[in-house]
Amino acid sequence: MPCISTQPLFDFNDITIVPHTTTDIISRSECHSYDSTGFLPLYTAPMTSVIDETNAQYFEQAHIHTVLPRTVPFETRILYSEQHYSAFGLQEIESIIAEHTSYPNIRYVLIDIANGHMQKMVDLIKKLKTIYGSTLHIMAGNIANPETYTVLAQAGCSAVRIGIGGGNACSTSANAAVHYPYGSLIVGCREQKERHGLTTDIIADGGMKWFSDIIKALALGADAVMVGSLLNKALESAGKTTVLQWDGTDERYTVGDIVDQFDTVVANDFKQGLKLVKEYYGMSTKRAQKEMGKTDLKTSEGIIKTQSVEYTLAQWTENFHDYLTSTMSYSNARTLPEFIGKANYCLITTHAFNRFHK
Repeated sequence: MPCISTQPLFDFNDITIVPHTTTDIISRSECHSYDSTGFLPLYTAPMTSVIDETNAQYFEQAHIHTVLPRTVPFETRILYSEQHYSAFGLQEIESIIAEHTSYPNIRYVLIDIANGHMQKMVDLIKKLKTIYGSTLHIMAGNIANPETYTVLAQAGCSAVRIGIGGGNACSTSANAAVHYPYGSLIVGCREQKERHGLTTDIIADGGMKWFSDIIKALALGADAVMVGSLLNKALESAGKTTVLQWDGTDERYTVGDIVDQFDTVVANDFKQGLKLVKEYYGMSTKRAQKEMGKTDLKTSEGIIKTQSVEYTLAQWTENFHDYLTSTMSYSNARTLPEFIGKANYCLITTHAFNRFHK
């Protein structure tokens, strides 16, 4: 009978980070949360309600790796891919291969499909690498099997997105029963990476609810984490932004007004108490499918909801940096390579989790 494991696998809530026996780090200021490119180990999820061509620079300025979603015009994504990742579907990848002489300068491509286990995608990755060689960085996924990480890495991927069904706007696991518990998936992929001497980055994608989830993903062995919902809650995200409440003395806003989140007046009023909400929805929803130009709509495996705007990008990234470096100091790790996949952790009970989860 086919099986991967008969032993229970674990998720983020099932573990905590255990401090190093002793540490010679006196202050978290000694720890560095940036990778070799000067960016945080974070990627924007390629979601319309997070990022587009109008706000990508805000994430870049916050030192977050960017990925343009498939709802952005094709030619814009092609141009953007010369310096940053852009997402493309399988048919678009086929057209790039067929007309590659028209796109000589692409450098960063995300093959963005729900089922990253398709042999067709593996074959396309090999074709792209044959055409463009080492100058092309390919990210692919999503996957929910550690062995598939090795297949994609050996095919030529620079990075593999792992995780299916755990996204905050994804309903795949709830409806299709496809899932691999996140913690065990990261550990399994890391074991594959080290066993085969691979350099392909592991990108934990989807479902991060707290800073601690991101930090645990890195501690377990993810090279970076892709974030959607938490970034959507930032003022500068691309989601449609409307007024929930305004207690100012003037009548500048009414409930339900759509506002320009990049306007300096709006930004200042937000800091003064203006309450805003944003749309947030998965890229497999029928709405997103329409925005990508599809006419043969598939059954939705995503949800649409609104979220409160809780912070600016600068506020969120400052907090992330502080929490990550704090954990690194407990783990006696001054740099990300000293921390990623090397931190001590232990399995805990639900009662233990509830003890500190407030």
